[in-house]
Amino acid sequence: RSPMACFVQARSALVQGKGGLSIAQQRVYRACRTPQTAVRCSSRAPDSGHSVDSQRNITRNVLGTPLSLCSSDPLTGWNRDGFCCTEVADFGQHCVCASLTKSFLDYTKSQGNDLSTPRGSFPGLKPGDKWCLCTSRWKQAHAAGCAPEVVLSATHEKALDLIALEVLREFAIDE
Repeated sequence: RSPMACFVQARSALVQGKGGLSIAQQRVYRACRTPQTAVRCSSRAPDSGHSVDSQRNITRNVLGTPLSLCSSDPLTGWNRDGFCCTEVADFGQHCVCASLTKSFLDYTKSQGNDLSTPRGSFPGLKPGDKWCLCTSRWKQAHAAGCAPEVVLSATHEKALDLIALEVLREFAIDE
């Protein structure tokens, strides 16, 4: 099947799904898209500790320095490479590297996104785990008074489109 047919199927599922693609649909979409449609940063420079995009430009964090690894256990990130990178297909913009709390996990579960329950190969998350969160979910949790702490060095600069750096700094655990 052509990449365009896969894209159309995944996009159709998004429209019909009322709220986003399922994890399985996201995998189909990522597997089928053409390389030109994605702004990727999942390949890593050898031994550099940061990710780089396809043009070998350094991917930046909210501080303007090279993006650091968020977590390899559990393995996080839109591309499941440990980095909070985003791309065209990442509608949620998984840019914020957060140290999860029970309060946040309870909150996000109450909003319909249960991150703590194991499902299939997903082990479920627990307080203290670091995880790449959707920028809008972190902002929503902040408004509700239960935003988790943030690792600024591992939070992608794209998060600044929705959240002011001053706000992120209030929750920083690495500055």
